[in-house]
Amino acid sequence: MVFYPIIDKYSKTEVLAKLKDSKIIIPTVSFANVPQLAIDLLISNLDTIKIGRLDDQYVYPFISSIDPPVSSTENVKIEGVCTSLEVYYSEKYNLTLLQQRSPILPEFKLQFLTNVLVPFLTDIGKFQEIVVLNSENLVSNYDDYITNNISIYYSLDLLDVKFKLLEINDANNNKNQIYKDISQTKDQFVKAVHQAMVEKDAINTNKISSIVIHVFEGDNFQDGVYFYQEILKFCEIASPHNHQLIKPYSWLGFYGDKPIPSSIEEGIFG
Repeated sequence: MVFYPIIDKYSKTEVLAKLKDSKIIIPTVSFANVPQLAIDLLISNLDTIKIGRLDDQYVYPFISSIDPPVSSTENVKIEGVCTSLEVYYSEKYNLTLLQQRSPILPEFKLQFLTNVLVPFLTDIGKFQEIVVLNSENLVSNYDDYITNNISIYYSLDLLDVKFKLLEINDANNNKNQIYKDISQTKDQFVKAVHQAMVEKDAINTNKISSIVIHVFEGDNFQDGVYFYQEILKFCEIASPHNHQLIKPYSWLGFYGDKPIPSSIEEGIFG
């Protein structure tokens, strides 16, 4: 079985119906893991619930405590576990999110695509549109970065639609995005996803796009925030929560988010 629905709120039939009518955003495990950071923020800020898991036999084993959305002032009660491939759904935005928390096992990329991801996207989900997130090394893609650190790739039919909108974007002084054919992307995994769906003759083959961010590797949390904001613009979603960003629990304590410990117990011996 490829998809294991969680039926706490919806029945299995309802889960599959909601997937069919939604747009899905999926990350690649790519440079500095910025797509995963952006998905974390989408999960935490778009009123999502976990509705299922994917078969994880082709990715590295992973399990941890759940990662709830919190603010710095909330007391968090953590129950349950997170696994490597989880599916979330936002009824408010009719948006499905796949979070991939561990890489594909070496030499198993093709099996993962053919036996898990593509069947989920086509046979199970039958999504209205598929958006693939990717990140690339800014150093090796500096020419792209000079124009913009965000590049957008479309399958051909979607590209035609977007080109028709360029005049409207120009009129609104919104010239920042680069529109390209998805076959031009440098990421082999994105190409493989698109090609696998073409070969499958999927009904939504012409509804794939990929958003790429070019970054340096280091403290990439702010890159994740920026990518999240660009994804909202791309999906035409107004910033929720009055622009007060909610971070996931796992982000707390990184890079100075917590107060500096002041006692012996919490400080040098804490």
